[in-house]
This record gives sequence, C-alpha cells and structure tokens, in this order.
Amino acid sequence: MHPHHGYYHYYRSRRGPSRLLWFFIGAGTAAVWIKHKQAADIHGKFYWKHCQRPPVRETTTESKLAAWRRQCDGPQAEEEWEMEKERMSAFGRQAQDAMTDISEATLDSLLNTCAALKHKLVQHREQRERELEDRHRSDKTT
Repeated sequence: MHPHHGYYHYYRSRRGPSRLLWFFIGAGTAAVWIKHKQAADIHGKFYWKHCQRPPVRETTTESKLAAWRRQCDGPQAEEEWEMEKERMSAFGRQAQDAMTDISEATLDSLLNTCAALKHKLVQHREQRERELEDRHRSDKTT
C-alpha cells in the first residue's frame, strides 16, 4: 500500500482536466500547424486545400542509364576502366597486406600470452610442491 494514500486522492482531484483532453488538444494543434506549413510551402500563402502533390517533372527522351552507356562507349572509357581495375587491385593488395600484418600480430600476442600463462602454472605447481614437502616435514617432526 502507498504510504501517503490519503494525499494521492487530494492531488488527483486538483489536477485539472483529463490528460486525454490535453492529448487531443495537442494533436489537433499539431495537425493544424502541419497543414498550415504544407499550404504555405505549396502556395506561398495561408491557403487551405486538400493534400496536393508536387507536379511531376517532364521526362526526357533519354534516360540516365542510356546517357551513361553512351558515355562509356569508346577507347577512352576502356582506358579509364583499366585504370580503375588497377587501382582497385592495388587497394585489394594493400588491404590484404594490412590484414596479414594484423593477423600475425594477433597470433604473436596470443602465443606470448600462452607462454606467460604456462610459465605461471609451472611456478604455482613448484610452489605447491614445496608447501606440501614443508607440511610433510613439519608433520614428521611433531
């Protein structure tokens, strides 16, 4: 149960109109504002009309793809294509070399870590064996 149960009803009744009412007022205001901005953008003035779409642009006789194909024909386009292929293969080789270097560095780091852990395990084993020997010696003397 809420520790201030009596105060809850006091403040609830003093809150004013319902939250749902304020939601609808806000939604209506937002809708009117958006409609106003759309009308101002389309007509340049305060003008109420139904939703309008911007006019469709006139299409050209030649599409962008056809224009690109027309530009790509010829010996100059082949030279550019070869240069682009060489540039991309050089980029691929550079990326491959970088990945090889990163892989080698990662493997070296992993091997060094494994060697350090192995050395630490050997030290712990030797320490444990010494402690066992010391216990056996102390048990025999008592």
